[in-house]
Amino acid sequence: IITDVFNMNTNKVKTIASISVNVNSTENIYGGIQFRLSPTDVFTSTPILPIGPDGTLRLPCFGNGFRVNVLGNPTIDNFKIEGIKIRGRIHDYMYLDTGGV
Repeated sequence: IITDVFNMNTNKVKTIASISVNVNSTENIYGGIQFRLSPTDVFTSTPILPIGPDGTLRLPCFGNGFRVNVLGNPTIDNFKIEGIKIRGRIHDYMYLDTGGV
């Protein structure tokens, strides 16, 4: 599963420290991040790594826009993502940059 592009409502660059994924299984879950440095760039992928038993993938990544990849065990019926939490930082962020959102 690959998410839609997200940019945290700003075109400033960001660093992702980790992602936490809530899925309907904890067996053999892997993840990675696709990133780009500007809105017109092609996405580049990080390595796909195992997601820990707590659902967290610590995979630092720098960019402007991101997509999250989550791969589940192909033997699981109806594998789905129930939620994603992203921990990171927007560089040179000011409250007015996102229209107060």
